Amino acid sequence: MVRRLGPVLVVLALGCAAGQGSPAVDAVTFDVQWAANARMIDEASGKAHLVGDRPGPTTLVYRFDKDAAAVAALQPGDIAVLAGIAYRKVVQVNDVGDALELTTERTTLNQAIKNGTIEWDRGIDFPEAAASGAMRVSYGDAVLDRVASPLEGGYSYEGELKGWKISVRLVPSEGRLDVEATATKEVLGEKRVGLTASGHVQGFRTSGRAVFSDGANLEFEAGTRELEGELKVKVAAFNSGASQELLSIPLGIEIPVEIGPVPLLVKIKAHLNVTAELSLNDSSAEAEVTFRFRSNQGIQVAGSSLSPVASLQSFDATDLLGGSADYIAAGINACLEFPRIEISMLGEFASVGLSQNNCAESVFTFDPACNQVKGVITGVALYNLGFFGISLASGNVQLYHRESERHSGDCR
Repeated sequence: MVRRLGPVLVVLALGCAAGQGSPAVDAVTFDVQWAANARMIDEASGKAHLVGDRPGPTTLVYRFDKDAAAVAALQPGDIAVLAGIAYRKVVQVNDVGDALELTTERTTLNQAIKNGTIEWDRGIDFPEAAASGAMRVSYGDAVLDRVASPLEGGYSYEGELKGWKISVRLVPSEGRLDVEATATKEVLGEKRVGLTASGHVQGFRTSGRAVFSDGANLEFEAGTRELEGELKVKVAAFNSGASQELLSIPLGIEIPVEIGPVPLLVKIKAHLNVTAELSLNDSSAEAEVTFRFRSNQGIQVAGSSLSPVASLQSFDATDLLGGSADYIAAGINACLEFPRIEISMLGEFASVGLSQNNCAESVFTFDPACNQVKGVITGVALYNLGFFGISLASGNVQLYHRESERHSGDCR
């Protein structure tokens, strides 16, 4: 059924673990007065009747089966709060014979909510998301297919896109997600580029707050806390051509986080970019690096003013190894954007992206003999807050930056 929405209060307090068994409490407040034209359609009345392709952030036309009476009752100008799907302004509802077609346009959350507060502090339950099928693994815009796992307790995914063969294995546990990934690319039937990566993120919590008054957003903040991670990457290339980008892999893991009728979506991404500077086509280069970090990341918005809320509590780039098989100058540049955590309302584009870029640049020369390695870590917040009704529609702000350099030999 369709309901006119009045004040709603939802408070959850759940015991969970953060990090290595540290006790924490999940808390969610969803206390709002909806606009007069807002209409709630619960999952049983809406999402359960969806047909066709799975909706995403770009979806504006939704198809439901003929039994979706709540959808059929919507009128142009209503703001449909489709629980578990999105919130949209209704353009029209058409009976197209075998289905109901809901045509919508985008609206902003402050148009749907007149007054109220949305606040959350949640850990990420990886095992629940994996077991329920809510966790998705993607390579760019393509979803990787789940395959049988050779080891108990984990989930494996495989796919191929743009010439890369990708294999990802996830092992979720309470407060932690272990990741193993391999990627290979063939040139003329021969494997010329290979990547192996393994590591984990653990103990982090997503938190935020949005305050609305008379249809205006007065406060907004979002971020992550207690984030710890480690990732080891090894990449090698040979006979792959001179001075070219060898590898660009955007892996993403989507995990829904329930906060009110339109839940948040947390996406954890790892984007690895490798560029080789080879003097000759038959040259080779390789690099190996381990990143460890612990940080808090976030932003605060008040009116048209934005400020970062972040701290890099620890960072270490170790095992900076590399070399060339030929007695010629060679180098390889590996940048690992990990983790990139995107927090958005379901059915919307990312509202806040918290990105940590870890770069290792190695240069090898033989006359004089020099091996120089530079490590750089940069934290950046990217925001797209237009749908919250905030005047700062989009942009980015640097959260932290640190560099380190190591060298051996006669580096002049």
